[in-house]
Amino acid sequence: MNKQPFFSFIIPSYNSALVLKNAVASVLKQSFESFEVIIINDGSTDETETYLKTLQDARIRFFTITNSGPNFARHYGIMEAKGQYLGFIDADDDIKDDLLIVAHDHIVKHNLDLFMFEYTSVDKNHRKIRQNQNPFNADRLFSPSDYQDFVKMCITSGHFNPLWKKLIRRELLDQYPLVDRDIRFGEDQLVSLSLIPSVQRALYLNESYYYYYRGPSSLSNTQTTSAFKALKMIDERIQTLYQLVKADRETERAIKKQHLVYVFLILVGLGHNKKISFKEFKRCLTEYLETNYYHFNLSEVQNHSSSLNSRQKKLLTTLFRKRYLRLYFLIKFFWFLKRFKKK
Repeated sequence: MNKQPFFSFIIPSYNSALVLKNAVASVLKQSFESFEVIIINDGSTDETETYLKTLQDARIRFFTITNSGPNFARHYGIMEAKGQYLGFIDADDDIKDDLLIVAHDHIVKHNLDLFMFEYTSVDKNHRKIRQNQNPFNADRLFSPSDYQDFVKMCITSGHFNPLWKKLIRRELLDQYPLVDRDIRFGEDQLVSLSLIPSVQRALYLNESYYYYYRGPSSLSNTQTTSAFKALKMIDERIQTLYQLVKADRETERAIKKQHLVYVFLILVGLGHNKKISFKEFKRCLTEYLETNYYHFNLSEVQNHSSSLNSRQKKLLTTLFRKRYLRLYFLIKFFWFLKRFKKK
């Protein structure tokens, strides 16, 4: 490929030989043809390498590295990418056929730094589970005069976090933040937050162009104790960005609520990790309560979690009451109920 492609799609893959071909095919079917596909084989031990060697399309390049985790694999792909705008696909997901032609038209028309879109959750048979909507329930164009609104949206809404919901001007990723290999929580958000200071023009379409596969692993999304380390990094970046906007109670409240949602997700992930003993579980949570960024007390947690669902509130209030054993078994119980309902 001699001419610089307009888009580069980066696909990190670890032991995904059975599903990777669908992700690759979804890019190759695009009606807009100025793109390349970069696949990073992250030390797979299955048939991934064999499959990659069968690919003959000149627009596809692949690299095999020592297993280093998805954050480093994406970084490796960025360093190899030649496109003007970069996108990311998880190996078990895929994209709509017209994503690139729609994105290209908007990028050229508005001179965008960032093009964002929504996604549809699907099961293993590609049947729709849920179609996501953006926070505005409408298309939204951000120009420099809307910077405050853009920053507030990014730091208060989980909608902004996934990298696979974005096509990003190449230069914005020059400062891509590498995180420790053992961190598997919030990697996308850490990268996404690093983009914000450099974004001048962005478009957020309220249209789904990405199919997100919710497989069995989503029932038991395990976390390690390093997740709270990642959460602290996220909190620090959000507070740095918060200084760029006019402070208000609504934004501050939304930030704290989002923090508690992340704590809930970490709790569930820790509880599902069979390698973490109760002793380690308790130690990790005790340390969090002593050092959490917002120094929550129980009444504040009850206040900020008022709009969360009953299961989220139950686990969070149990945590901040320091009833660790009860919390440990509550998580196991809720996990059992969720698996039972899926059967």
